[in-house]
Amino acid sequence: QLDERDTLTVVSFDDGAEVLAPGARMTAQARSAAKEKLGTLFARGGTDMLAGLGTGIRAVAEHQKGDQVNRVILISDGIPNVADGLVELARGAQAKGIG
Repeated sequence: QLDERDTLTVVSFDDGAEVLAPGARMTAQARSAAKEKLGTLFARGGTDMLAGLGTGIRAVAEHQKGDQVNRVILISDGIPNVADGLVELARGAQAKGIG
C-alpha cells in the first residue's frame, strides 16, 4: 500500500545491522527493489536488536516529517542478545515523534 509519498528503508540485523535498501520514495522501481531485498532475509547469527532498532530509528529520522507517519517496524525471530537499552532507545524515538 506504499505509494510515492512514502519512504521505506529496509534494515537487516543479526550480530550487527545493515541497511539493505536505503530510504527511497516508493516509486514502482523502489517498491520492486525493496520487495527483492525483503525476499533475501532469513534467520542467521545473533539478535542484536539494539543495532537494528538504532539503525532503523536513524533511517526514519533522516526522512522525518511532521505531517506523516514516522515509524520503525521491528521484526525478529528471537530474543535480543542484549536487552539493556532497548526500552530507552524506543522511548527516545517516541519523544522525537518516531513510533
